[in-house]
Formats: sequence, C-alpha cells, structure tokens
Amino acid sequence: MNSQRYNKEELYPESFDDDDKLNFDILLEQSKLMFPKMANDEWLIKTAVIAYINKQKLGDNNPPSQEEIASIRNQYTNDTVFYTEPIEDKDVGKEIEVE
Repeated sequence: MNSQRYNKEELYPESFDDDDKLNFDILLEQSKLMFPKMANDEWLIKTAVIAYINKQKLGDNNPPSQEEIASIRNQYTNDTVFYTEPIEDKDVGKEIEVE
C-alpha cells in the first residue's frame, strides 16, 4: 500500500491504536480509489480520514449536518483559495487579417 512508504510515526496520530491504524490504511486506500482526482491531494484525504476515525472514537456516528459541511467547506476555501488579478491579453479585440 502507498501509506507504507511513509514513516509510520509521522503518518498516524499518537492516539491511534493498531485497529485505528488498520482502519486508517483501509479508508485511505478506498478513498483514493473512489476519488481519483483527489488522489494528488492526499493530505486532504488523510485529514478527512483522521477526522472520521476521531469522530467514531467519540461515539458520534451520525453523518455531518449541512451546516457542518458548509462550515468545513468555507474554512477550507478561506485557507486555500486566494484571489489573483486577471491577466489582460493585449491581443484581445485586435482584428485579424485573413489572406
């Protein structure tokens, strides 16, 4: 598995036992297969899997509410997306001569 390429102490949180580590590996690999476009952003998948396992350990097995999803999405967007000025193309609006 791809997760075996990493230093295990860095990959798993300290609070994970052996069952949590196994569950983490399984969920990580399944998530990368289910969402191949996000496989390049593996850090995001890891964060989601860790949050899911921690939520299960607390006994909260209910799916997140729409408000929780919106809050997480907004926080992620605010942390990762930045605005850049559009690049003006000098050739836009020029007439092209056709021979």
